[in-house]
Amino acid sequence: MEGLSINKAESPWIFSLPHSGMTLTEEAKRNLLPEPYGRLPNMDWHLRELYDFLKELPVSMISTDISRYIVDLNRSPESNLLGDFRSSLAYQKNTWGEEIYRTYPSEIEIQERIKQYYEPYHEALDNLVESALSQFGKAYLFDLHSFMGPIECDVCLGNLDNQSSSLQWLNVVHNIFEDHGFDTAKNDFYKGGYITAKYRDTPKVQAIQIELRYTNYLSPEDYETRRPPQLGGEKFQMTKDRLHQVFKTLFSQSKKDPQEAFQTNNKHYG
Repeated sequence: MEGLSINKAESPWIFSLPHSGMTLTEEAKRNLLPEPYGRLPNMDWHLRELYDFLKELPVSMISTDISRYIVDLNRSPESNLLGDFRSSLAYQKNTWGEEIYRTYPSEIEIQERIKQYYEPYHEALDNLVESALSQFGKAYLFDLHSFMGPIECDVCLGNLDNQSSSLQWLNVVHNIFEDHGFDTAKNDFYKGGYITAKYRDTPKVQAIQIELRYTNYLSPEDYETRRPPQLGGEKFQMTKDRLHQVFKTLFSQSKKDPQEAFQTNNKHYG
């Protein structure tokens, strides 16, 4: 798949970044209106750079260069082909409710996007999960995102109300974020998307979505305008360093994670 990046490690840890890409297809560029072409809002700006310290740790990672406005990798394959961004594979409007296309993409074009970008991402992610389960008998999956509203916390952890991971494991992750100074919520608005949900019936997979508020790492002058936020700066580096410490602590804590957290075959862990 064009734009697909996979780093496979001999590890039960897997990190997915489905919304951090900014690349548009040539077809989309031709059909976008001039204003949206300048900026499409509410992507997971610069998360790959923010989390690039994970490359130093024994984890598998998967991400894409392709924008969520081409195809949303965090939507079910049973979703509408074209429609509202909350429930469709391709969007008619941006996340501010504004029209973005001169001409909507055809069903053939959306199916081609699914074939080229969506299916390879999920096949690769499935392979990473299956490999972790085969080698280690468990998998810790984190789906990484960022947000602006409507909640006010720094971080929101979602496990579909304890369906995609144990409450015990969610609390471990929550407490570590809190200990490193992040105001952290659990299942508050952001409960988890399709990537979290698709493994909730898979025994011994602990899947949690992590949403990081933009204000933690982006300048207000950037995210409040219609231009893409700038990368870098003191705030960005400070948050990156704090996140690095969060996951170093989490990896250490996981060695103490009681095995009974993985013993259920039911989709409801809580």
